[in-house]
Amino acid sequence: MYILGITHKFAFNSAACLIRDGELLAFAEEERFSRIKQAPQTFPFESIKYCLNKEEIQPHEVDEIAIGFEKIETIWKTVSSFSFADYCNKNFKTIEFCRGPDEEIYFEADTIRDIHTAGLKVGNITWHDHHECHAASSIAASKFSECNYITIDGDGGRTAGRTGFFKDGQMKNDEYFHCIGSIGIFYEEVTKFLGFQPHQGEGKTMGLASYGKYDEHLLPRHIFFRNKGGVLQIDRNEVIDHFNELENSGLKEEIAKDILCADSVNLAHTAQKYFEEILIDAAKNMYKKTGCKNFALSGGSLLNCSANGQLLKQDFVEEIFVQPASHDAGTALGAAILGEAKQKNKILPLDFNTAYWGSSYVKSDIEPILQNEPNIKYEKIDVINTLPRLIHEDFVVGYFSGRSEVGPRALCNRSILANPTKKENLDRVNKIKDREFWRPLAPVIAEDNLHDIVDIKHVSPFMLIASTVKEGWRKKIPAVTHVDNTCRPQSLNKTQNFTIYNCLKGFEKMSGCPVFMNTSFNLRGEPIVDSPQDALKTFLKCDLDYLIIENFLITK
Repeated sequence: MYILGITHKFAFNSAACLIRDGELLAFAEEERFSRIKQAPQTFPFESIKYCLNKEEIQPHEVDEIAIGFEKIETIWKTVSSFSFADYCNKNFKTIEFCRGPDEEIYFEADTIRDIHTAGLKVGNITWHDHHECHAASSIAASKFSECNYITIDGDGGRTAGRTGFFKDGQMKNDEYFHCIGSIGIFYEEVTKFLGFQPHQGEGKTMGLASYGKYDEHLLPRHIFFRNKGGVLQIDRNEVIDHFNELENSGLKEEIAKDILCADSVNLAHTAQKYFEEILIDAAKNMYKKTGCKNFALSGGSLLNCSANGQLLKQDFVEEIFVQPASHDAGTALGAAILGEAKQKNKILPLDFNTAYWGSSYVKSDIEPILQNEPNIKYEKIDVINTLPRLIHEDFVVGYFSGRSEVGPRALCNRSILANPTKKENLDRVNKIKDREFWRPLAPVIAEDNLHDIVDIKHVSPFMLIASTVKEGWRKKIPAVTHVDNTCRPQSLNKTQNFTIYNCLKGFEKMSGCPVFMNTSFNLRGEPIVDSPQDALKTFLKCDLDYLIIENFLITK
């Protein structure tokens, strides 16, 4: 039975995935094909085409189309059935929503029309709660037999996040984050005030936070409240009012002049601290109820690797799993999983050892592409011998191999790789990518060396858990050690990526360091490269020293 999971037209990260009898076959984001970052509020035509072509099936062969959002009438029946203010234990001056039912109905009708346009059977559509999709995507991929689950994002229909417990193949929802007090929207408002683009710049806010310190005057604690379910939230309207006062005081102009001024970094730090407190509070509440120390996390807000790292440090937490496509793209996966769970009467574990579920290219098709590009030279190489040498000789290399990753983190199939032992490479690679100089870059570490280098409880294959670099290694890998002595590691073993693992071991023999600097293969404002043509175009636009596509070494 083929189940096609897709994002709702309202989603900010359009995507599609294909599952057959419990096996994930393909999973890709629309931005990789359209080349529009995140492909927001776009139907995933190209992602669907990729998934079907990967399995060599026709649209009419899909048995079910599962959508990562509930029907609008279901959402608004719930929304209008009780008093929000009463549930939130708070008298709101105003109650703001991001949108109204008319706008949502438009997106629903558009989604159905586009499903028909794609040649799929409209009569086979199922609709699923947005946050249950987030939760299911992480639960199944984690392979936990039992776990608490937490989802957080800006808005997801009836809720802005959920908590619950998974056991014996069943999800049991506990409490939820109400949309009025959305933590995701709160972090978005801070991101916007700092001058970054919402839905894209939240990672910048997180990186900036490490430069600052807690300042309650910039974000007073009276913005917090607990809803009747005991969940800690933030009053968005109070935040907006406070930011209006700060803007009137001239702070926004000060930040625009100097993003590293004290108030700017302290605001980011304080917002990050509040986010971490809310996540840890929700997790502790679940632990008290269930006694379980495993947590499955998802939702766009939980791409926040600093918060995830703080959660993992808690004594009531043994293991966390963060689904790598935790933003809206992950609801396509979750919807497909829930669609299958209805057939099997339980959620089954999913083989999700890597995030390599996207496009791949046959090696024999690559050389003709290279032959048609007049501005390059190329030669065939042994990558395992060549790449470690290039990194050791301090060249910056664009690397393209195998299936593309899903999610916003490049995990060594569509990456820019460099030498982490040279501090100046942080500035160098940020300039190549046209990124802000103060933003950190991440390491990929051979899994068997991970615990020697960073203080972390378990492996981190998806670069979504920040951890402290151990003192003896901070000066050894300064280019990937942030100002607060943390990093965002990707751990990697031979099974996950045979070539890069062996390259790390080769580099270790040369340098004593089983680590590469690893950042996404893209420039500012662009999606990660997906095709050889994308890789060549990006290579020719920037100052990368070399490009490796499969077993071809390319120079300008």
